[in-house]
Amino acid sequence: IFLTNKRGYPALSKTHQVLFTELLRRVGRTIRVCVEGPTSHPLPGNAGGSTGCLPYLQYIRHMRQRPEVTQVLDSQEATMEEAYLDHLQRPLQPLGDHLEFATYETFEKDPVKYKMYREAV
Repeated sequence: IFLTNKRGYPALSKTHQVLFTELLRRVGRTIRVCVEGPTSHPLPGNAGGSTGCLPYLQYIRHMRQRPEVTQVLDSQEATMEEAYLDHLQRPLQPLGDHLEFATYETFEKDPVKYKMYREAV
């Protein structure tokens, strides 16, 4: 799906850029990218690494650094959630458990809770 830009480096089409940017914004901290297959963008010598995937990985890293992605992934909420992404936890009961203030604050910032509450009412 990679095209070649004016400088000879790999790039995604505009449609794929929009799709990939939206994926990064929604699940960026948990998304894994696998680049495989023959390279169409070889670098001179061994500059592309042993697999030749380095130009593709650099482009993906560049996509991650876009302002519309970094403002979502590097936000205070995203940083706070990062420690809990790969762990199964017992559901918290805010009225039944003695929780720290920061945990209550997280409950208060939960937009899904308010959406569900509006739908129930």
